[in-house]
Amino acid sequence: MKNSNKNPPELDALWKAGKPLLEAFNTYCRPRNITAEEIPTPKHPNWLDVTRPIMNFLNHKASENARRENNFLRKIIKESLVAIGYEAPRQLNSALTYIPTDIWSDRKINWKSSEIEGNGLKFVAVRIIPKKAKELISESELKIQIKKPGRPSSKKYILGAYQKLKEINKIDFHAPLKPQIPLIQDTAKRLSGITRIQGIGPKAIQAHIGPLFRADKDKVRS
Repeated sequence: MKNSNKNPPELDALWKAGKPLLEAFNTYCRPRNITAEEIPTPKHPNWLDVTRPIMNFLNHKASENARRENNFLRKIIKESLVAIGYEAPRQLNSALTYIPTDIWSDRKINWKSSEIEGNGLKFVAVRIIPKKAKELISESELKIQIKKPGRPSSKKYILGAYQKLKEINKIDFHAPLKPQIPLIQDTAKRLSGITRIQGIGPKAIQAHIGPLFRADKDKVRS
């Protein structure tokens, strides 16, 4: 389904650079070749043992696929791979979002359709991207937004700083927002390369970040 492109520029860039589930699975968890020596065969075969090598091969292949899937899911849960998608049911005005890591522990995956369902949530059009690639794209996208012509928007700087700090676990959702405002302010200035920006004071940060911080805080508690 085609949407109206209300995605944040960063998430839109990450999603376009990512791979659907099945492609990501085959790219980031490549299968290990099973040699003939690994498949046990009877020393003195008889007609009852004709199908045994085939069954042994299939069992080894199933075991290898299970190992790969566990490795793939472990990478996502540990966030060395990042998942992005649309929460179902997807609407015309739906926006991309990061998929919570806890959903992968109790999940039902449709590899071909690139969908995942678990913990009461379902996401479609899922894309996977390595964390290192995500960091490079996020940094690049933030610089693009900052360098756009016209009067600088304090909101973009503040949101960019908040997102960056959240990604590196520098936002403490067990503490109030107020004592963390100086860190957000300094980060916004550092990322923009501008030391003085009008409209980036504590009140503006509270106004722009307050609702997001409270929503993220509720997610951590739930």
